[in-house]
Amino acid sequence: MLEIYVVILALASSPLLSLGDEEVTSEGVSVKIQGQSGGMTIGRTANPDLDNNAVKIKFDAIQEKDENGEVVGTSGNQKHSFNNFAQLPFEISNLEDTKYENLTAKRIIFTASISSVSSNLSVQTYIFSESGNITVDGESTQVDKGTVKFNIVLDGWTFCEVGTCRKGQTDEIGKYVDLTISIKGKGTPSRKTGNNKRTSGEEYDLGGEASVALSRKIRADNGEPNDMPGNYPAFETQGSKQLFVFRFPKFNSKVVYDPTVYPGNADAVSGATPIYSAFPLLLTIILAGFLTV
Repeated sequence: MLEIYVVILALASSPLLSLGDEEVTSEGVSVKIQGQSGGMTIGRTANPDLDNNAVKIKFDAIQEKDENGEVVGTSGNQKHSFNNFAQLPFEISNLEDTKYENLTAKRIIFTASISSVSSNLSVQTYIFSESGNITVDGESTQVDKGTVKFNIVLDGWTFCEVGTCRKGQTDEIGKYVDLTISIKGKGTPSRKTGNNKRTSGEEYDLGGEASVALSRKIRADNGEPNDMPGNYPAFETQGSKQLFVFRFPKFNSKVVYDPTVYPGNADAVSGATPIYSAFPLLLTIILAGFLTV
């Protein structure tokens, strides 16, 4: 019997659980990361897939475009546009203690290589351990315990230029990279306004008390934050997909973009346990076991 309690204690104190995908928990929030596609599910049940109010984030497409917004680099050995991340493997780090600006947080990083353009796509994910205010590329953003922030870093992208990308007899010249991400909550995203927002950027209500803050700014080549061109970020629907499109102008080495997710209240399906409810139950089992040893 004692061996069982040791296993339970080890699981309760483990910073990272691996069940094919990687799942981490902090401040009443669970983040499940898909190692094959880099998708994330963020909720308040021990398994966030069982939270009806969970926020599901999926990389949908990445496309290089020319000055007219036309997709380039769609053929040949060095493709510059991809409409599917399903087969892209991500390397996932361990969860670690860190700070974001002056606030304590947990961090986990997952990275994939896009070899055809000599680029790495890295997602630096933070779960805040305290409430406060941070500056996201010059925009003030409020965070709470359990707020999840993820920095998207596209590093080393090689753009189409004369002699590298062609369509028929015409050279293709890349000017932008459009990253399309599916961000889905319980309801259809609606833009927040006025005092309902927790950021000076854009914030979208996702339903179930969840929302996502989307900065209008990006940072390229370690420079100062600048607005995305045009009306980006843009929201669009494609069938059942709820998509946000982020446009990055041509850069030399890397570009960084920083969304922030506010998880909603737990709405557990039958059999699921909200995270905060699981620990008293676990402690009761452990104490009962020791008393009978």
